[in-house]
Amino acid sequence: MSAVPDLRKALPPEAVALLERVGSHAAAKGARAWLVGGPVRDLFLGAENADLDIAVEGDGLEFARGLAAELGAQAVEYERFLTATLTMPDMGRLDIATARAEDYDSVAALPKVRPATMKDDLYRRDFTINAMALALTRGEFGELMDPFGGAADIDGELVRVLHDASFRDDPTRMMRGARFTSRFGFNLEPGTARLMKEALAQGVMGRLSADRRRNEFLLAFSEEDPGAAVAAMAELGLLEAAAPGADAGGQYVELAGALGTLLPMVEKGTGFDPAIAHLLLLFRGADAASVARAAAALNLGAAARRAFDRAPVLRELTGRLTGARTAGDVRRVAAEEPAEVLLATLVMIGPEEARRAVISYLGRGSSSPLMTGDDLIRMGYAPGPLLSVMLEALLQEKLDGRLADRAAEEEFIRRTFPRGGTSGGKWGGAKA
Repeated sequence: MSAVPDLRKALPPEAVALLERVGSHAAAKGARAWLVGGPVRDLFLGAENADLDIAVEGDGLEFARGLAAELGAQAVEYERFLTATLTMPDMGRLDIATARAEDYDSVAALPKVRPATMKDDLYRRDFTINAMALALTRGEFGELMDPFGGAADIDGELVRVLHDASFRDDPTRMMRGARFTSRFGFNLEPGTARLMKEALAQGVMGRLSADRRRNEFLLAFSEEDPGAAVAAMAELGLLEAAAPGADAGGQYVELAGALGTLLPMVEKGTGFDPAIAHLLLLFRGADAASVARAAAALNLGAAARRAFDRAPVLRELTGRLTGARTAGDVRRVAAEEPAEVLLATLVMIGPEEARRAVISYLGRGSSSPLMTGDDLIRMGYAPGPLLSVMLEALLQEKLDGRLADRAAEEEFIRRTFPRGGTSGGKWGGAKA
């Protein structure tokens, strides 16, 4: 088995100092505290993880209140789950939970929790690699608790559940398992693969709430390689069960990778949801009925649904944008399209010139006309619907690169919308 990570060497000094204060507080209260779960796993893997998840035997909420007062932190409690989150101005966030056991009344139900031992707490977790803890209390700081062989499974590159009912209790564990195999390059342990297959055959994914399915998709799309994570879900049969009609085949992995590369470089506006761009790529070319079923299965909100409903025309829209040469061309084709739709088309477009036009259009905030409706009124134009037409004309010309400054904008308006006459152009008549 790999050597147990040395907390004092593996973590930044400020994190070590914080964990030592947690241990000291525990000792003063006659309690025991541990660093648990994903952070411990990632220490074994040598991977970065900014989270600090703490479990305490005893009353975790009372422990959190006392520690918050000692650290000058703000505490938010979640009494139903016996957990609290401490937020510290200079040290980030600390999640504290009561060591607890869970009971499930039915398949896929949220658990009922009760205080328990640390071993019980580890047994309720999803996989052995997440069921390890490092002691923080003075005298045992950094000692490993690993009752289910998580460290050995890390060495063997295996994702293994802790008990046979794991996927029936919580079907989201299947999707998490796919993410972990993809993220770490691990394999499902054969017994775990069999249990997953049985759970899918029993239809347990259908017992999962739409909100919980959607949240797991969001986590998959936020992975460093979301295409690989979703492809792993598809290979295991999870994708069709969670979002019927999704297609991770063909070019999806390549397109998802391109989307991940572009997202940090492209202006997207407020309210943009990258997960919807990924969903659009998964459902590119799907019919309207399939898109509607998937939207219901994931309980998408109104704004997300407006973008996702465009999946059936994504390929057609991409074809129409292929000939775009300027941001104005893009606006003429896709003025009403949400940013998620344009991002999805962007990674599907072939010609580089067309891609540059879409990127330019998405960053069009810097291309807005200098003139406003008030400026047009000061030029002698009457308030009314015509002002909107004129401003749209200005924007189109600006996006096409034909208006360099305010003087050029004013000249364009006078030429295109002569007061007291008609323009005779594509913008229609312009009465003063």
